[in-house]
Amino acid sequence: MDFKLLWEELLKIIEEIKKEAEKHRFEVSKLTVFPFYLEFRCSRVANNETIFYLEFKRLDDGRIDIRMKDKNGNYL
Repeated sequence: MDFKLLWEELLKIIEEIKKEAEKHRFEVSKLTVFPFYLEFRCSRVANNETIFYLEFKRLDDGRIDIRMKDKNGNYL
């Protein structure tokens, strides 16, 4: 699959995650955007407490590495 198409699909998935999170009073916000790296933060709306981070990174072979970090930045 073409990387650009894959990236566009990933962004659509993230939009769906954001919509679902809002239903449960969470917020998903973009923190870092580079050409081949995205980081999002999921937090509670009421007190802005970070719950977790999602990190998307393009690997050299074209695959996308998806990692989750806790509120302290430790990989899960």
